Amino acid sequence: MFGDILIPDLKVAHIKSWIETLKNSNKRINNLLTPLRHIYIEALSDEEIDRNPFDSLPGMAHLRGEEHSNYEVDPLAPTDIPILLGACEPQNANMFEFDIWAGLRPSELVALAWGDIDWNKETALIQRALVKSHYKGPKTKTGRREIKLLPLALEALKRQRVHTELMPTIEIEVQKGRQKEHQTIRPVFYNPFDNKPWVSVDQARKRAWEPAIRKSKMRHRLFKQLRHTFASIMLTAGEDPEWISKHMGHTNSVLFRKVYARFIDDMIPDAGKKAAAIYTQLLHKEENQC
Repeated sequence: MFGDILIPDLKVAHIKSWIETLKNSNKRINNLLTPLRHIYIEALSDEEIDRNPFDSLPGMAHLRGEEHSNYEVDPLAPTDIPILLGACEPQNANMFEFDIWAGLRPSELVALAWGDIDWNKETALIQRALVKSHYKGPKTKTGRREIKLLPLALEALKRQRVHTELMPTIEIEVQKGRQKEHQTIRPVFYNPFDNKPWVSVDQARKRAWEPAIRKSKMRHRLFKQLRHTFASIMLTAGEDPEWISKHMGHTNSVLFRKVYARFIDDMIPDAGKKAAAIYTQLLHKEENQC
């Protein structure tokens, strides 16, 4: 029914119109919608979309189930970072530290190539992702972006150069919409256990991330929390949320502000006090004139 609709283009009206054609019970409709609902939960979690149409389905809460689209932002604390990196094989430590200071999606991180790095400008071009073992181009204009490499991200890359910069190139196909583009790349990050490029985020999660979490004895977190760690560090340091959102490839800043609201609030603990002080001063001035 929805196979020809791109994920960002599915509207509530599409779902409602389809439901209205059914004669099934609510339980059966819920079962039919479950796979599609989970696709959108994952898409929102991976920041591929700004909103989940299932969250706006009026009067259909019983069809949405108990699970909802929000996910917990649980970044590493500054004291956690050296503990995590110390529990890693050197190449994995380089990959994790780079992402802490670059804020890429895991799928973008494992697809990064040396040709994407501009050492003179100190930037990286984010132009592909490795999704389910397939290379794909960005889904949105903001997804393809040139990011400024911060000093610690550059240091991690410089350490990684000795491991993979001179490795043989590989031929890949990158899905861009309905077209495929052939590219020759030299990946930055490798699986150090077989000395080959990562074939998927799932492989990197199982072979690099989860063992490091277990060895470090830290609370379990998802691989994507490295990206959230970048955002929380930047916000805590007082960087502009609009710049951070653009750097991370968000379609707009609305989702960014929603996900990181508590960190943004912490940036401005005195918010409102200046306005209150001015109002109080004006009030006292009028009282004195009276």
